[in-house]
Amino acid sequence: MQQKVAVSGFIFRDGKALILRRGKEEHFLPGYWELPGGKLEFGEDPHDGVLREVKEEACIDCEVVTIYDCWHYMMLYHDKETQFIELTFILNMKKDKPVIPGDGMDDYRWVTLEELDRYQIGKEMKEQIQKGFQWMNSKTKIMK
Repeated sequence: MQQKVAVSGFIFRDGKALILRRGKEEHFLPGYWELPGGKLEFGEDPHDGVLREVKEEACIDCEVVTIYDCWHYMMLYHDKETQFIELTFILNMKKDKPVIPGDGMDDYRWVTLEELDRYQIGKEMKEQIQKGFQWMNSKTKIMK
């Protein structure tokens, strides 16, 4: 058994959240939609890691607003039972610029909470996106 730490970013703009679709050639969940994110590199600060992952997967620069959830899941990773601990952050885009899918992603959408069921999203990831909307709707508008 092994443990990995992952990060993901909830980016909210005009009442919608950014989701990306994993490419069909991806080993893990090909064709599924998710928040941008991925595994931390050894010794990497989680804030730096989520910003790096968003830059790699969506080609946009963001800043961390806050962490809003920590969750875990079990899966086979390289044929080993692995516990993933995932930190999910609220992020703010630094500039309003086009998203360009990169690093294993092949498409993107800005979606409302009501539109989530139209997309193939894993159960746990869908819960994270829903929690992001709940967090955004419960806070004073701190996002640009």
